[in-house]
Amino acid sequence: MPFRSLAQASGAALCAFALLGASHTLAPIKKPVPDATLKVSSTSIAPGSGVSWGVGKVHYKGHYYDLQVEGLSVGRSVDAVTAVGKIYHLAKIEDVAGQYSAGNVPTTTGGGGSMLVMKNASGVEIRMSATARGVNLTAPVSGVKLSLKQ
Repeated sequence: MPFRSLAQASGAALCAFALLGASHTLAPIKKPVPDATLKVSSTSIAPGSGVSWGVGKVHYKGHYYDLQVEGLSVGRSVDAVTAVGKIYHLAKIEDVAGQYSAGNVPTTTGGGGSMLVMKNASGVEIRMSATARGVNLTAPVSGVKLSLKQ
């Protein structure tokens, strides 16, 4: 079928190019893959008090490393708190140790709590949430300290 004008021909060519080009240039958005995972637990927490201690394990490159946690708190009284998380931008296990600054992501997790996102000076990022329904992890302005146990 002949085109009636140059504009019509140009429009058809542009549509064909857009359809062909779009199928080759659009790549699926990839979710970031964590470098390690984290599980932390603490016991007997009174309302409004900070968790002065906690212990945990980091799973990194097939190995488990013991961890000491200081500074997390929760919004209500609980007998025990367990939190799980994913660690990003971890080049070596020693980089997980340090002082983390934090901010609470406003979205809720499957259990109804909020996700705590923390970053340290080495660029390591931890995204974690409590496993119990409705328990929100928070961090003080001074941050959360993580230490590898020897």
